[in-house]
Amino acid sequence: MATKNPWLAVLKALLTSKATWKLIGTVAVLYGAAHGEVIAELVGEVVADTSGAL
Repeated sequence: MATKNPWLAVLKALLTSKATWKLIGTVAVLYGAAHGEVIAELVGEVVADTSGAL
């Protein structure tokens, strides 16, 4: 049975693949290690804004 839209089948296969999520996790960890200062600054600003709004 052929799929109406093959791109949807490819997207579904990618999103349900464990390997895809492992790759995304690895890239996120490497990005975080390389840009930890920027991420910490952004998180700090969000926390400060959120606690200031309360």
